[in-house]
Amino acid sequence: MKTLTIKMGPERPDGFPEYITWNGEDYETPDLEQIEWWIFDSVCETLDGQLIEPDGRACNGCPSWFIALGLV
Repeated sequence: MKTLTIKMGPERPDGFPEYITWNGEDYETPDLEQIEWWIFDSVCETLDGQLIEPDGRACNGCPSWFIALGLV
């Protein structure tokens, strides 16, 4: 399993980090509106944009945003 590292730069006003680094790449954290949409839709994207279950990982091991943000 690949390592998930959250770089603790300045927090956004919603309390989430500005970006997350996974597998050596930085991914900009989605805004709160997008996160709320995923909650209501019962699907979530991985950091690299694949649609999966909120508590899942893609075939390449990339976690959902909910996992990366510690929401599940």
